[in-house]
Formats: sequence, C-alpha cells, structure tokens
Amino acid sequence: MSLFDRTYDSLGSWIFRVRYPLLLILAAGLIIRFVLIPLSVSDSYYWFMTSENIISDFGLYSRSGFYYSPPFGYILGLSTAIGSFVLNMPTFATQIDLLYMLQAYYPFKSIVTTLTYNVAFKIPLIIGDILLSYVVYWFVKDRTEEKKKAVLAFMLCFLCPLMIFESGVHGMFDVFSALMAFVSLIFVSKERYFLAGLTLSTAVFIKIFPGLLLPIFIAFILRKYKGNIKTALAKIGQAAVGFVASLLLIYYPMFLDGTFLQSWSFLTSRVSNAGSLASGTGGSMMALDEVGFLVGIVVQVLALIGSIYLAHKYFKCKGNEERTFFLYSMLSLAFAFLWVPMPQYLILLIPFIVLYAVMYDRRYITPWLFISFGSVLFIVMVEGPFGLFQTIATSTGLMNAEGLIDLLVSYMSGPRLEPYAVIQIIPAAAGAILQFTGVALLFVYHHKKFRRYACEA
Repeated sequence: MSLFDRTYDSLGSWIFRVRYPLLLILAAGLIIRFVLIPLSVSDSYYWFMTSENIISDFGLYSRSGFYYSPPFGYILGLSTAIGSFVLNMPTFATQIDLLYMLQAYYPFKSIVTTLTYNVAFKIPLIIGDILLSYVVYWFVKDRTEEKKKAVLAFMLCFLCPLMIFESGVHGMFDVFSALMAFVSLIFVSKERYFLAGLTLSTAVFIKIFPGLLLPIFIAFILRKYKGNIKTALAKIGQAAVGFVASLLLIYYPMFLDGTFLQSWSFLTSRVSNAGSLASGTGGSMMALDEVGFLVGIVVQVLALIGSIYLAHKYFKCKGNEERTFFLYSMLSLAFAFLWVPMPQYLILLIPFIVLYAVMYDRRYITPWLFISFGSVLFIVMVEGPFGLFQTIATSTGLMNAEGLIDLLVSYMSGPRLEPYAVIQIIPAAAGAILQFTGVALLFVYHHKKFRRYACEA
C-alpha cells in the first residue's frame, strides 16, 4: 500500500473516530479564514471603489471603477450593507501618503482598505465556501450513502488552500460561480431541468467558464430521452427558459437604469486591452500578459470544441452512465484552464474534482493538491508576500507601516521585467507550473494507458 493510500485510509478512520468531524472541520476552516481576513491584495481597491459607488447611489456602472459582471456587484452590495449597517463602518479605505512611492510598482495603490471593510466584503465569501462545501457533502452522501466519503468531500472543499486563500485573503467571488455550477450539475442529474438552466445561467454570468457545461448537459438530456426527441426537446426547452429567466433577473436593474451595454464591459474592456497589444506601451511582461490573454481567448474556443466532443462521447458511451457524466463534466471545465489563467478561476474545478475523487478514483486528489497549492503560490508571489500586510500595518498598528514599505520597496526594486520584479516572476512561474500540472493530470489519468491504475475510492 502506498503512502498516499495509507494517508487516505487514515483520514477515513479518523472521520469514524471523531464524534463530530464535520463541526471540527468547519471550526478549523473558519478559524483559519478569520485569522487571514486582515490580509489583503490590490483587487480590494476595486471592491472599495464599487462600495463607494453603491453607497453614493451611483449604481454599478454609472461611474468608472467596476469592470465585472452584475452578480459581483450584488455581492458587494451585500458586503456594503454589512459594513455600513451591521459593523457601523465609518470608512471603507484610507489614503496612505507613504504608499505613493509604491505606485510605480505593479500592482500597488496608495489607497488601502480598512480592517472593517475587509471583514465586511469577506464574510459573504466565507458563507459561499460553507455553502459550496456543504452542497458537495450532501450530494456525495446522497449518492453513496457513505458518511465517511461525504465528510472527506467536505474537508477537501472547505480546507482547500485555494478556497481558504480566495475567501480569507484575495477576496474574489469565484466560489459563487462554482457553487451555482455544481448545483446545476445536481439538478441535471436529478432531472430538474428548469432549475438546472436557472443555476447554470447564474454561474455563467458570474464567470463565463461554466458555460462549457452546456454541451454535456444537453447530451445528458438527449441520452436520457433517446428515441423520444419531442420529450428531449421539451426538457431542453425547460432548461432554456430557466437560463433566460436568470439572465433577465440578473440584468433587470441594468435595463431600468440604461447601463445594460456598460454591464458587458467585463468582457469588452478585456478584449479591447488585448487588442491593443501592438501599442507596446506596457513593458515586456505586460506584453506577455496580453499575449496570454489572447491565448486564453483561443483556448476558450478550443475548450468549447473539446466540451462538444466530450458531450458526443458521453451520448455514445456504454457502462456507468453517472460516473462518465461526472467525469466529462469535470473535464469539460478543465479544458478552459489548459493555459495559465488567474488562480482564482480554478475554484470552479475544485468541487468537481472532489466529487470524482471521493466517489470514484482517489488518484484525482493529486491534481487537487497541485492546483490548490500551486495556485496559492502563484497569486501570493504576483502580489508580493509583504504586500498582503498593508491593511494590518495601516489599520491596526501591529506592524510599522514605514518598515513594511521599506521591505516592499526593496522587494520590488530589484531586477525587473516590467511590470514585475524578477523575484516575483520566478516563484510565481513555479506556482503556475504546479497549477498547470494539476489541470493536465485530470486528462492524463483519464487516458486509456492510465485507466488501469485507477484507485477506487
């Protein structure tokens, strides 16, 4: 028995020995997240700007500063309400004159969010982590009737380093896209097609990647009602109605205030930025970033082709229909990340990997490890580890602000490939390689040469 198998079995025995394993895992994950809440990254500047717009009655798109889809803004609206009415927050951010010298270095700003604001906008994200982890727990228990596997699934989600970092430190909203995408998978598997369309649409309009599930979901319906095309089309129609209903609900405020076109800037602005590559004004690494974005667009087109191919394979496949459906759903999403995207995007994959690893093949915990730790290393080094402590230094007095800024300047002012320091690039590249390896392993394990090594969960 390998070390990996012994570790897996030991976790299973521990789950049976502990009286309330779920509560213990929940408590551990919450403690870690609340300890990390004071840390912040540069993206929190944009959340602060959006909260300012919301509380000043400018909405999401009437003023510049918000370049994301509407659901991001709705979640930030909840965060703003928590900060303003529950935490009685006097200010969202502070202008720090000492930080002006850092603005020459990407991605630093001279405005730092306050500790209270960090709490306000991260609480909904932590709630999202709990909801996603519990839904995975419930579904595994529903499908396997094994509490051990369900608790292990909850642990792999809630204690996933990437999920902890994104809700406790980075503060990105991808967990809600992952939650809605996974719930849509559940609804499809239970033949609740209107709700499947509703939740998939919500996931897509938080982050576009869950759209790659559409071909496999359609294939599921066609296979389920094979030989009865009218019924199949009627069920697909139910899902389409749900999809459109969610779209109308999400964009209804934008129709009312006339900002519907502006609300698509989360796509159009990025495409136009990539299209300006020829201007050559951003430095060598900035140009590489923009090339990477163009590559990402090409990869998404190829990913759509790949997801259609997997849907076709699923429609024709024999054997364990449910296992194949879960596997191809995971791989359809994984196609989107066969490049080096921003790490938070990969949260979408986590529940799908955990589901398959815990229910069918424990080898898939290895990609989970690579993605979880590689992604965190990637984003920490892009920001610079000292940069995470800006809120602590400026809001709590637990650190000397001048000393921290000196560390940041020394860290950022070495040899550079603009807009990054070389000391950032090397470990960030290592994290990106680990992240990519994890995604690639999802396909390697499925290859026919490696299927015989499957390690049943």
